[in-house]
Amino acid sequence: MALVHEGLVRVMKALTPIAKEGAAGVNYKFRSIDAVFNQLHVLLADNGLWLRPVVLDDWQINLIPGTKDRQQGQALFRVELFACAEDDSTHSLGIGLAQSHDYGDKAAYQAQQNAVKYILIEAFAIPTDEPDMDARESEAAPADYGTPPEPTRTDVEMSPGDWLKTSVEAFAKWTSDERNNAFKDAMASLEFLRVSSMTRAKEVFDKMAEAYYEDHPETGLF
Repeated sequence: MALVHEGLVRVMKALTPIAKEGAAGVNYKFRSIDAVFNQLHVLLADNGLWLRPVVLDDWQINLIPGTKDRQQGQALFRVELFACAEDDSTHSLGIGLAQSHDYGDKAAYQAQQNAVKYILIEAFAIPTDEPDMDARESEAAPADYGTPPEPTRTDVEMSPGDWLKTSVEAFAKWTSDERNNAFKDAMASLEFLRVSSMTRAKEVFDKMAEAYYEDHPETGLF
């Protein structure tokens, strides 16, 4: 086995996780190029390895519109990263897309650093020591309260008021918590209620139900 391959295996075995960190001005966490190099520098040197990035395309720096009538440079090219050993053996760690925007003269340098960073992270499978999002347990299924009871109707067309009373009586079998949890399903059956806001609709229904049972205390619900 060539020295470069032996050295790469030893580096991977010695690697420890690199955690994602935040930075001023950004609302997400990431692993910086400095964090990756700080982790790998000593390991590569101890195993007689060094890195050689190669730009595969002509440097492309395009001017694109920015904010406040300013233009920014856009760098876009490909980079291949090689690991080299003392016996002149080499191994390609992969090809990365280098891309960056900058208002100054740093677009090309930032782009190359980004490409090198992601090649290293993928080639060495550097962990973050964070919970695996794919390993999360699925959320518990919502409680099944069954189909809301349908009001008993006769062949005679019922007035909206009579239908309201019949509907409320049917839902009286549910507790307050059950009514709250199954409210969305229940609303599908209450065709007489046309309110755009679900929160407002619930308030209207509760008030109508309470008013009905104040006139029918024998139910004992309120």
